[in-house]
Amino acid sequence: MLYQTGAFQVAVRETEKYELDLLTIQEVRWEGQNSIRQGKYTFYYRRTQSHTFGTGFLIKSSILPAVQNIEFVIKDYCTLRYVPDGATLF
Repeated sequence: MLYQTGAFQVAVRETEKYELDLLTIQEVRWEGQNSIRQGKYTFYYRRTQSHTFGTGFLIKSSILPAVQNIEFVIKDYCTLRYVPDGATLF
């Protein structure tokens, strides 16, 4: 999805349009593992050595403090732990 010029900006714009707090994106073909801030969002991503696979999370800044862990396990599998204020986990 994010291999075309301007695709990231479109993803952020559409996420804002639909007032989403979190968007998971597959087929992130950017190199390595990193995070990028864009407007009200931060994008965390990871891609393997080849130009395939790759996953990421586009997270709104307002919920970022509740994100306790982002883990990229294997090439196309990642997890995010989100604990909203006042929540109790067992």
